[in-house]
Amino acid sequence: MVSSDLALITLEDGRASYKGTWSLILNPGKKLAAIHTTFQSGQGLGCVIEQLDFQAKETAVEFLRHLLLHNWQLGDVKSEAEPLLLGLAT
Repeated sequence: MVSSDLALITLEDGRASYKGTWSLILNPGKKLAAIHTTFQSGQGLGCVIEQLDFQAKETAVEFLRHLLLHNWQLGDVKSEAEPLLLGLAT
């Protein structure tokens, strides 16, 4: 189980909380990954539904844009993730 402390950005579907949470993390290899979980608890990210590993920051930004266009909403955003959010504006 991945610690929720690793999440740079979390996204939730405000219309359907049962869809779980997407968390963008920086994995131990310093690569970005998105993890979709069914619930989030204080101990970790819950049951992992799927994980996407990104080779480039731009691909992660495109995935964030995709989620936002499909009604997922930003949750927690760590300051380290601000450059990724700036990429959404381009």
